[in-house]
Amino acid sequence: MTLPPAEERVVPARAAILTIVVALLLGALLNADMLRRTAETQPEGWRRETGLRLVAPLTHTSRMLRFDEPRAAARSALGRPDERAKVVVTFRSTVPAVRSPTELTNHPRATRTAAPRRAPHKPAFSRSRKLRLLAAGDSLGITPGWALYRLAERNGAINPVAPVDGRVATGLARPDVFDWFDHLRRQAKKLRLNAVVLSFGGNDDQSAITGLRSGVRIGSFGSRSWLREYRRRVGGVIDDLTASGVYVVWLGLPVTRDAAQTRRFEVLNRVFSSEALRRPDRAAYVDTSKLLVDPKGRYTDYLPGTDGDLVRVRAEDGVHFDRAGGDLIANHVLAALRTKFVLQRRP
Repeated sequence: MTLPPAEERVVPARAAILTIVVALLLGALLNADMLRRTAETQPEGWRRETGLRLVAPLTHTSRMLRFDEPRAAARSALGRPDERAKVVVTFRSTVPAVRSPTELTNHPRATRTAAPRRAPHKPAFSRSRKLRLLAAGDSLGITPGWALYRLAERNGAINPVAPVDGRVATGLARPDVFDWFDHLRRQAKKLRLNAVVLSFGGNDDQSAITGLRSGVRIGSFGSRSWLREYRRRVGGVIDDLTASGVYVVWLGLPVTRDAAQTRRFEVLNRVFSSEALRRPDRAAYVDTSKLLVDPKGRYTDYLPGTDGDLVRVRAEDGVHFDRAGGDLIANHVLAALRTKFVLQRRP
């Protein structure tokens, strides 16, 4: 068969442009929900509003023609959440918030000469009855989590009931990326946990925040409304877990090589520490920002080891931890667990 001359097979420019436009439109319809999610998570302003207006008719048309179903099916097969569903952060716990000692002292009806409290009973765990533990959170919790598991192996009274549940690029601000709220509730029940070590915030130092209740609008990172919502989420996570009998140890965020990032982390650390303080019998806070710094409180890659020689404690990126840094944090986590539990060493 003889092909026609090359000049007869040239596609007209108009047809080529039309083909490109149709392909782009088809791609937009197939991925309309992803485009909507992207627009929703933009900072407040004209760009976000314009994006939402442009995406709205695409989303409506996509669902009317059922173009959203192939992407939803693919995400379901990969175990990812359905982008079509609106995630709203709610909590099941009805445990009342615990006032801090300062709040109680300053309360008009509080007495400053209250009778001394009896030392709380500490549940005891041993080699025959082990404490069921899980380490979970963003990427900053992975290295300390595995370090804690190594300590648990040596101690013998702690049973890490599942691998470290570390998920990169996740947090409490974006449940549309990964819904930690629902996941932790299910894990606490499924694994019958006694304690959990949480690490969040490394990806939450941003204005974008999803999972809001209807009618709620949030300002930029660090604003009063942003902090109010983020504090609700931190306290809600703790209350939901502790209502199931799980003791929570919350890891603070470290000093990083980037001074601006460190300042943002300090904002989040104030939320973590204060929410743990409000629940002194149910949660503890480990301040990593005080652990991996030089004598002047500044970022450092190296610290003296047990033998006095310098060891690397931070990863190359200036944010995450090297193994020795994880070991240092894990020892403080174990100390926090010992304030709540008796952990009998292996003979």
